[in-house]
Amino acid sequence: MHNVLLCETKTLPKEKIVSTLGSEKVLQPSSEKLTFEPNSRSIALASTKRSVAWGSEKGNISEEQPIISDELSYCEKHFEKTHFRKPCGRYSVSLPFKENIQENVNLGDFRSIASKRLDQLRRRLDCDPKLNNLYTKFIEEYLSLDHMEEITNIDDITSEEGFFLPHHGVLRAGNRSHPLRVVFNGSQKTDLDISLNDVLCKGGVIQDDLFSIMLRARKHAYFFSCDISHMFRQIEIHPHQRHFQKILWEKGLNEPVQIFKLKTVTYGTTPACYLSTRVLKQLSHDERENFPKETDIVLHDVYLHDILSGCSSLNELESLKTELTQLFKSAGMSLHKWCFSHSTNDFPDLHFDQSSEESITKTLGVLWNSSSDTFCFKVSPSTNHIFTERDVLSQIARIFDPLGLLGPVISKAKFFMQQLWLLKLEWHEKLPVPVAAEWASFVQSLPVLKKLNIPRFVLSENLESIILYGFSESSDLVLLLMFL
Repeated sequence: MHNVLLCETKTLPKEKIVSTLGSEKVLQPSSEKLTFEPNSRSIALASTKRSVAWGSEKGNISEEQPIISDELSYCEKHFEKTHFRKPCGRYSVSLPFKENIQENVNLGDFRSIASKRLDQLRRRLDCDPKLNNLYTKFIEEYLSLDHMEEITNIDDITSEEGFFLPHHGVLRAGNRSHPLRVVFNGSQKTDLDISLNDVLCKGGVIQDDLFSIMLRARKHAYFFSCDISHMFRQIEIHPHQRHFQKILWEKGLNEPVQIFKLKTVTYGTTPACYLSTRVLKQLSHDERENFPKETDIVLHDVYLHDILSGCSSLNELESLKTELTQLFKSAGMSLHKWCFSHSTNDFPDLHFDQSSEESITKTLGVLWNSSSDTFCFKVSPSTNHIFTERDVLSQIARIFDPLGLLGPVISKAKFFMQQLWLLKLEWHEKLPVPVAAEWASFVQSLPVLKKLNIPRFVLSENLESIILYGFSESSDLVLLLMFL
């Protein structure tokens, strides 16, 4: 299934179709079939289900400027006024409290709750030596990298200002480089039924959407991906706000409880994603004169902390890697997990972290085989034998396909979901036997997607022109194919 013909090229005598962007059946519900009783519950339920099923894929690229919410506008002004760059190049930012909230806000009794969570964590760690070892190393690394500081002043220890972040660990099976993820909970409610996240602004999304980034990644003959190491923790929080990021830690049973202040942007707080991506935008603005090409990559080819970009020649690739490294180094950040679309054995001077032959890489949630330079798919079918409407929707959501490459497969599943709506079943109600058998057959066929490999690179060398062709068919099941 490496070469899948999705169009007939002989109908276009003067132009050669070198690849397809993808295909997807867009199912439009028939007004004759989808009828509901005229009561608000049915209409509201249908609207909710349809928005969940059909609203998860955003494949539209618009040249219109995105609508900026009032909150994002407020956060932008707040960032401009409060951020600064230290002499070493690192950025320092301020937590954006909501407009009607003062920074000395009383959040209630947060310490006793954090203490209870620590006791629970300690019991868990004492029962699991592996987890205990990983957690201790995480805390020690946090401290050694100067990403947090211990509070030793008695006045600060007894102070009731700020907030304590409860934390716990999640083991990630199969992740050899980062087997433990520590989660800081900024949404923990206090006795006043309020949390730190309740008084902070979320900001908003200021990076390009996933579809656009993934689509642009397919135009590069030489493609690479990398990751900004500990991105959040390379950005400092202003010292006068760090008491809102206090944590409790106990090295072992009967050991004294220590209090630390986290000094950097912390994952688990509402504005963390906005602040970190806003710093990247600021970095591209501040360093545009020194790194013109690389700052464009930061603006358009970065999704949170993942970079997906490339170029048309090997010489340019070597330059991009060097200059990108220098650009982020100027802000106290480093890049790692480099992966390249060609064998690194052929280009030893590039010093990529991962050879193309080592493994399949997950790139923004999409599996990429760097050895063959193809996108591949791994679907985890449900093991249930009794299906409900909730199970069906859950399975559909697990097929992650931002580029629409699995459109025909996902569309079949969504069409099945439409038919379920006609039955007006409850979310937890078992599917009728014939309907359940049809869905079971579909689920059992999903593993065949592992055999599918879609070339990442959609162009060819020495192109004279690029023409986009489109074809559509009007029917109950509308088929839309676009070719490049």
